[in-house]
Amino acid sequence: MGHELTKLNSRHWTVMQMDLLGRSVEDIATVTGYSYDWITHLRCTDRYKNEIAELRKQLNSKIVELTGTIRVEDPVAAYFKRRALDAAKLIGNVMDDSNAEAALRMRAAESILEKAGYGKAPVHVDSLNLQASPEAVGQLTEALQKVGQQNFSVKDIERFVKQGEKKDVNSGGE
Repeated sequence: MGHELTKLNSRHWTVMQMDLLGRSVEDIATVTGYSYDWITHLRCTDRYKNEIAELRKQLNSKIVELTGTIRVEDPVAAYFKRRALDAAKLIGNVMDDSNAEAALRMRAAESILEKAGYGKAPVHVDSLNLQASPEAVGQLTEALQKVGQQNFSVKDIERFVKQGEKKDVNSGGE
């Protein structure tokens, strides 16, 4: 056992590969059939030390090369991506829960539709249920009669009523 290696055989290379993988002496002995003493002796030889150092260098350079091409993901974004399916299931459960408030169920359904790519459902306003002074309602009615076919958004009308603003009726909104 006191001799230096001049040539490495396939089992020697297996020992090196298993060493690089961090395997225990017991695992290496089981796979190669070598005794613990022989594995220890092999690891102490100059040839083994030089070869394994070269292999480590090659592995490190390969790791550096590969990590340059691997996109490292933001851990917070990764966490939310992993939880997205759970969130979708929860939203679906709320939507299906007949004991939940109707408004909550509606928001859950809208959320599912929006996430599925259908966007928010268009809002059709047949009438506005706004509380305003008779003076504000009169101003609004007068303004709407003046503009005729021009379109004001619901937000424009609400802002006009709530704040009592006098809109420039010729502007057609914002």
